[in-house]
Amino acid sequence: MIPRSECKNRVLYRIRSRNLSFGVFREETGGFIGLREKLGHIYAFEEYHWDNGPPYGTVTPLEELPETLPDKILLTLDLGSICSECRKPCEYAKFPDGEREKAYPDGHRMMVQGEWKHLEPTECQEVSPMSVGNRAIEGWLRNMEKKYRAR
Repeated sequence: MIPRSECKNRVLYRIRSRNLSFGVFREETGGFIGLREKLGHIYAFEEYHWDNGPPYGTVTPLEELPETLPDKILLTLDLGSICSECRKPCEYAKFPDGEREKAYPDGHRMMVQGEWKHLEPTECQEVSPMSVGNRAIEGWLRNMEKKYRAR
């Protein structure tokens, strides 16, 4: 096993983990971003180095590969949020004064710490947020898996 202290940021590793075979090391989290398959869907997912400790340390890096994630590709799982209705950027804004009670159309009430807001003018009345996946890192990882899987 390659210790976390010897893993290099943005470098591709052959790994053993619960869900990944290859991963790009992310120094700031001690994690490896790789491709996970679940219920027929393949997407970027992060698992963490064994040295991070239980219960989250699930990755054993086995081999450093001679590939570095290009600088133009962000080393992150997602690129923010957009409204699924109008496709405009949105974000979750916390209330400055703490929690507030929110009433829902079906009659139930709940305490919330903030609310979703559009970042640009839109005709959309209510934000319906969804995450924007990092397609660039997913594509790069797919190419790397094709290249190294047979070896």
